[in-house]
Order: sequence, then C-alpha cells, then structure tokens
Amino acid sequence: MNFVLAAGGTGGHMIPAHALAAELKARGHGVLLITDERGSRFPGLFEDVPVHILPAGRLGGGPIGMLRALGAVVKGRGEAKRLYREHTPDAVVGFGGYPAFPSLLAASSMNIPTVLHEQN
Repeated sequence: MNFVLAAGGTGGHMIPAHALAAELKARGHGVLLITDERGSRFPGLFEDVPVHILPAGRLGGGPIGMLRALGAVVKGRGEAKRLYREHTPDAVVGFGGYPAFPSLLAASSMNIPTVLHEQN
C-alpha cells in the first residue's frame, strides 16, 4: 500500500509522522511526506522518504493575510491532487499543522481515505 503523511513543521507533528513512516516502511509500504519548509529541515528525519513541500498558508495578518492564506490553501490543494494522481495513495494521514490541511482537502475531494492523528 502507499501512504501520504502530511505534517506541519514542528517536532510535535514531525516526530510522530517519522515514527509511523519508519513502521510503514518496515512493513513494506510506500511512504511519501508532505510538509512545509520548516518540516523539511529536521535533521535525521525522513532521509529515506520522498518529501514534497506544498503551500499551505498561515492564518493572521488581517483581511489581506486571510486572503493570502486562502490562496495558498487552494494552491496547495491543487498541487496535492496532482501529486496524488502520480503517487496514488491508499490513505492520507494528517498529523496537524498548516501543511496537513490542503493535503487532507485534496484527499477528501478525490475520495482517498484520510486519518487524523492526534498525538496529544
């Protein structure tokens, strides 16, 4: 099976995603990570997993900031859908953070099963 893990760029999201990636790979499954710039810079994590950085948008900054965030979510959703057509995931697992939102929206719109992981 193929899985996409979508996680924000903090340790609270990335470390549980990395643990799941390691376990899935050990069981012979394909794994791909979607994150943001912060998440791609964690040393020692996801070295053997393809990593894709997608726009996600951050809330804040008044009305203009909200519009920019919405635009980034729409763009990230479109990029995730293109990626899913190539990667054909059997499920998308969201670990929280901004990058998970467009990835999960794309999966939902394509009828790909989604799972939300709450590590707290």
